[in-house]
Amino acid sequence: MIILRSLLLLSFIATCLNARSQEMIADSSWRIPDNLAETSGLSLFGMNLLSHNDSSHPNLLIEMNRKGGFVRTLTVEQSKNVDWEELCSDSKGNYFLGDFGNNINKRQNLCVYKLNPFEPKVIAEKIEFSFSDQKLFPPAENNRNFDCEAMFWMDNNLYLFSKDNSKPYSGYTKLYRLSDQPGERTAELLDSMLLGKGGYLEHSVTGAAFDRKNKRMVLLTYQHIYIFYDFEGSDFFKGKLMQFSMGGLRQREAICFDEEGNFFTTEEKRMGIGGMLNFYSLLPWFKGEKLYDRKEVMDVLGRKKENAIQFSFRCNQPGLYSVEIRGGSSGEFQLLMQTEVKQKENEGKEVLFGKIALPENYDSETAVLCIYQNSMLVYSRKLIAFNK
Repeated sequence: MIILRSLLLLSFIATCLNARSQEMIADSSWRIPDNLAETSGLSLFGMNLLSHNDSSHPNLLIEMNRKGGFVRTLTVEQSKNVDWEELCSDSKGNYFLGDFGNNINKRQNLCVYKLNPFEPKVIAEKIEFSFSDQKLFPPAENNRNFDCEAMFWMDNNLYLFSKDNSKPYSGYTKLYRLSDQPGERTAELLDSMLLGKGGYLEHSVTGAAFDRKNKRMVLLTYQHIYIFYDFEGSDFFKGKLMQFSMGGLRQREAICFDEEGNFFTTEEKRMGIGGMLNFYSLLPWFKGEKLYDRKEVMDVLGRKKENAIQFSFRCNQPGLYSVEIRGGSSGEFQLLMQTEVKQKENEGKEVLFGKIALPENYDSETAVLCIYQNSMLVYSRKLIAFNK
């Protein structure tokens, strides 16, 4: 675990945030229990939430209600908290507790505890593992990307995301797949992604969660959240991406979805800073009820004419641009129609325009116009708003 002295000294510095990120502010916030000051994992637990502290704390799970009120503690027997960093659950009532905090990248006793907190006595089974691409303990400073604080379960596997501690800072997170069955295992390297070059306090991954209902995946950092969708299988990084800044620097280390697709986060408490449970409404952004605008396109126009949507906008960045109409009769963020990708190489404010034929299941009340630069969403808004 890292005590973020920089966090305590520089938490007021807004300039650390990515200027091109759409900001997301918590809808509600509550104090977490005093015995959860170093919260590092979070998961739904019936109508309540489960969390835990990180390194060298007792082997306890802490149950709280959805407004941060303390409920009880649960002892996880046959376990030790070396550096607990993540908590998630499967579809069968099992929970997975990640003891894989590895700041110096030299641990060789990484494990995930598998347990059932609904049982009267919570007894852990152990998934011991190593990373498939780690050969030195620790590796050279420029390859120290084997710390881990983020994990979720999907389809009988655990997916782990590295927290970059390399010097110089690389900005990459690595994706691994690990069996959810106890025993000695290897975490298989699947992919990696550059999240940004802004530095450890901005782009290193501290939490992850998977929304089974809407098939979305999120990565959390101290200052940002990255939301992936429209991916196939475990190719999360090949999907589309929506990014938010979180309104300031905090030691955010835990995230989980609720039943509908909105999410909770918790923050560690340091010298009176943090120590909060936060609730964020994500669905209004996908439904176009809130304007999403990264300021990379301008003068966006969209209008229904006969059986098509005509659109135009100006772009101030080179890249591959595409436009989609999303929505559905019940308001889901499903893809209805999209344009061909258009490549723009110049730096000028070039006008892009075109039209999209409307499908049979088009609903004028729920349709959303989305503009992408490469796979990054840069603008979305309900179509009906353009006609007001």
